[in-house]
Amino acid sequence: KGIGTRLLKKMESDLKKKKVPQVGLFASTENPEAVDFYLRNGYVEVKKFGSVMGRYIYMRKKL
Repeated sequence: KGIGTRLLKKMESDLKKKKVPQVGLFASTENPEAVDFYLRNGYVEVKKFGSVMGRYIYMRKKL
């Protein structure tokens, strides 16, 4: 596994130990590699947003 996956798993593990029930994030639709990365790691698409700053997907994962 790459460094990104290891960092993500470490962050999720730390949050789980602190009894955080879920984690959410925004990923740019202009970065499909990032969206795919989070999907592969168990995140689900909740909602798409558009603004003057770009288009984003809000993603969430239950821990």
